[in-house]
Amino acid sequence: MASNPSAISVFTFGAKGDNKTDDTKAIQAAIDEGYKTGAVVFFPDASYRVSQLVLRQGSVLQGVSSGTYPDNATIAGSSVLVRIANSNKHVLLAPDGANYCRIRDLAIDGNKNNNSKGCGLYIADGAKGQEAQIFVDRCYFHTNPESNVYLGRNRRANTVQNSVLNYSLTGDGITVAGSDNTIAGNIIGSNARAGICLGTTATQNWGASSPANSAAIAHVNDNDIYNNLVGIAVANGSSGCMISGNGIDRNKYQGITVYSGASNSLVTNSLHSNGTAKNNTYAHIDVGPGVIEVCISNNNFTPQDSDVTNKASYCVYIAPGATRVIGDIGCTDPTTSIAKTNAQAGAVPGMALSLVGAVIQGAGSDILALKNKAGKVVYRVTESGSVVQSSIAGVSVTGMEGATAGARFVGGTKSGPPTSGTWAAGDFAIDQTGKIWIFNGAKWVTGGSDAAG
Repeated sequence: MASNPSAISVFTFGAKGDNKTDDTKAIQAAIDEGYKTGAVVFFPDASYRVSQLVLRQGSVLQGVSSGTYPDNATIAGSSVLVRIANSNKHVLLAPDGANYCRIRDLAIDGNKNNNSKGCGLYIADGAKGQEAQIFVDRCYFHTNPESNVYLGRNRRANTVQNSVLNYSLTGDGITVAGSDNTIAGNIIGSNARAGICLGTTATQNWGASSPANSAAIAHVNDNDIYNNLVGIAVANGSSGCMISGNGIDRNKYQGITVYSGASNSLVTNSLHSNGTAKNNTYAHIDVGPGVIEVCISNNNFTPQDSDVTNKASYCVYIAPGATRVIGDIGCTDPTTSIAKTNAQAGAVPGMALSLVGAVIQGAGSDILALKNKAGKVVYRVTESGSVVQSSIAGVSVTGMEGATAGARFVGGTKSGPPTSGTWAAGDFAIDQTGKIWIFNGAKWVTGGSDAAG
């Protein structure tokens, strides 16, 4: 391939762009020539009727503008690919091995009223792992019969950004079946299933597709996701997905669902007006019973839009059986009656969601160990739950006039002061009745009374 790419127009290869002629062969010839010479394939502003275009390794497709609105193929000054009626194929197909492609400033009209199958862009599953690195920028995928964009298994490191993905007939705005993909800065709305589905396995609301693949290490950030069945669905077994900074609203069911998996994080998202299909049935964030670990923190749950009647059940719902659900609920509107989690009713900003499972876990036989600056263990909780206190000065009390360096919490008893150990003046203990005992250097005292020394 040439090292200094030039541009070739699809008109040069016979494309008409009149929204009537089948331009598939002409445009495919331009794509094949671009593969041979390294040239960028340029689409002047026009509407091109096609059945399926097959990308080659390194293909670069460049339009003038994707247009975006209104939702048809007659927007002046835009480059539009329109699926021919009854072709039932993916408009853009990236076969196994066709990697390193770039698609910019194109609209893909799926013509879902006259087709029953096909995605706008379909990056096919790979037989083995590969860095696909297919980059989509400033495009408009709409009205495709299946998902607007499909990112295949074993085709890693794809990016879809600054695009619009709306109105799929039966699928998602974007379906992710592989790993290490980035979905950022898009507008994704009014799709039949999820705005973004991470994985093709089962979710809370639909079963697995065939083939069923999990997603991993997906970067989903700064998207506007609205009016889908579900905003973002993390499907069964998907893990390491980072979902942050998204605006998620007006989805018919949940805003975000996490079916199972581990090490997913949902942070700094803004959610409102979800659960529009049925009042008090769906949560803004729904965590399934098979979740091993998820971090939910600093999300913003804002007031409903004035024209939305139905409310979500909870800000966050955690199904029985989920473990290691950690984080803070984040900000909630104080006037919202459903500003809570099912784990902690009435949860307020800064309150932990759940302490199910090991939130703090140490190495070896200790769950938690505190050390002083010399590296000596002064306090530890063992695997069996026992609390062990060392005899050396450990956690000091500072910031109060008259506090001594030896003052430390030495543990608790069932009732009364400790009866064995070595203590310094200022040491204190709290027994199970709630009394605080302080060692004055000679004996333990509480509430002004003397006790055993």
